[in-house]
Amino acid sequence: MRILRLNFIIILIISFSLSTYARNYKVNIIGNKYIDQEIVLSLINNLSDTIENIDKSKIIEDLNDTGYFENIEVFLEEGSLNIKLNEYPIFKEIHFSKNKRFKEEDLLKIFQKNNQYNIFNEYNISKTIDEYNNLYKSFGYNSINIDYEITKNESEEVEIFFNFNEGKISKIRNITFNGNSSFSKGQLLNQI
Repeated sequence: MRILRLNFIIILIISFSLSTYARNYKVNIIGNKYIDQEIVLSLINNLSDTIENIDKSKIIEDLNDTGYFENIEVFLEEGSLNIKLNEYPIFKEIHFSKNKRFKEEDLLKIFQKNNQYNIFNEYNISKTIDEYNNLYKSFGYNSINIDYEITKNESEEVEIFFNFNEGKISKIRNITFNGNSSFSKGQLLNQI
């Protein structure tokens, strides 16, 4: 896995280097705090070699699809391409409370899978909560309720607090079959 990551990074660096020399204009990335300029440029598919052929809406679309940026502006000025970014904040800490059924380590693995680069994004949080709900429901906690709160510090880092209300485990006490004359109750129960 490390070799695959290393190869990927090398390919990104080479492709960035080649594309830098092929362009006849300067690219300025403005407002990036956490993501390097080289990474931002690698997120853009098929950046034009000439300033006249730049598709600003395509650049915005490519960067927006990553989920890393809250706001993106693209403009041309004095023969340069300028990309002004407002990044989503990064997570400082993740807290869990009232989770009895699952360990924090298990919940954290799900969180990290949906928030790979530690960047706060409402869509990814919603996806994480959906996975938490599905996990709990698969163990019979059908009345699970998960809330969260966020706080930002002066450095724009986010702490997120997940609060779990697990409820009681749902249990089936009795199954009754009405109107059946073709199969025995035992045969039907074996099919469930």
